[in-house]
Amino acid sequence: MMAADTTHIQWFIMMIYNPIGIPAKIALCLYLLWQQVGVACIGGLAVIILALPVQAVIGKLMRRVYSSKQKAGDQRIEIVNESLTSIKLLKLYGWDIIFHKRVTDARNLELKSIKSIGVLKSFNSLVGTVTPLFVSLVSFAIYSAINNGTGQGLTASKIFVSLSLFNILSEPIRAVGNLFSGGSAAVVSLNRI
Repeated sequence: MMAADTTHIQWFIMMIYNPIGIPAKIALCLYLLWQQVGVACIGGLAVIILALPVQAVIGKLMRRVYSSKQKAGDQRIEIVNESLTSIKLLKLYGWDIIFHKRVTDARNLELKSIKSIGVLKSFNSLVGTVTPLFVSLVSFAIYSAINNGTGQGLTASKIFVSLSLFNILSEPIRAVGNLFSGGSAAVVSLNRI
């Protein structure tokens, strides 16, 4: 129990300094995108701003699920320890089936929480992966709409440079999502210790 809790806290402490560079990376990428697509990069910034609350909500949900998972795991370990300390009595009176059912029920409750954590982590990863795609789509759509009749359409150089910048921009967006989920686990673990 303590090993998992300290691992969550250790990971979060290692990751806590990453957010310092995230605003700088986003600002630099947006500045360079402004050079490429102009005011159209504001649409991409709006997508980033809309993605942050989604990631925060996922982090909050993960905090609740981590807490329930830890409680279920503690309950299961307590039942197993109780069974092991009184194993002779369990066998003597035939209570082993009853305790097996208690351990199985506690484990199933823990597995349900683990499944929920996996679903939330997958959704968080989806948001972190899809957001840069939507940033580029929105920015290119706005650029095309603004420059429709001016003859300044999207050229291959603008598209490839912009896509490269969007790719660089995707890393801090994913880091924010990881920070929310890892922070949730660390807070739950810190409260348990």
